[in-house]
Amino acid sequence: MSTENQSLDTKTNINFGDDNESIREESIEDINKTRLLLTLWDLGGEGETAIGVKKSELTTRVKRKKYGKKIGKYQRVYEELEKLGAIRIEVKNRAVLVFITDIGKQILGKGLQNSDFNFEGTVVATRLANTLLRWIREMGSQEGSEME
Repeated sequence: MSTENQSLDTKTNINFGDDNESIREESIEDINKTRLLLTLWDLGGEGETAIGVKKSELTTRVKRKKYGKKIGKYQRVYEELEKLGAIRIEVKNRAVLVFITDIGKQILGKGLQNSDFNFEGTVVATRLANTLLRWIREMGSQEGSEME
């Protein structure tokens, strides 16, 4: 593991270990963070020109029925991600808006590489599959431009 990755792991306090144990509560939280960041990235809450994503819309898209997650249960995930600097939360015209930061994109990349991260069930929503394809394409094009 490079020193940059070690620094990111230490800084974010996210466990991406290769344990073969069943998914622990800690790991479920990591998965929730990854799902939230992926959805936020997809909805366009990034970059200088981003207008932000309404927190209520983001939470509605992310919550998982299987685990009985209610909107209030995600508050801890938002707080942790904001404390890590992965997201930025602003209030504009009484609407709570969420933005993903560069640190958030790094955490998202690590989270997608985590072997515990998966989608439950037999069907994956087309929007999630397309979001992952777009992520792969954009990250691949960035790596290609860095190599040149």
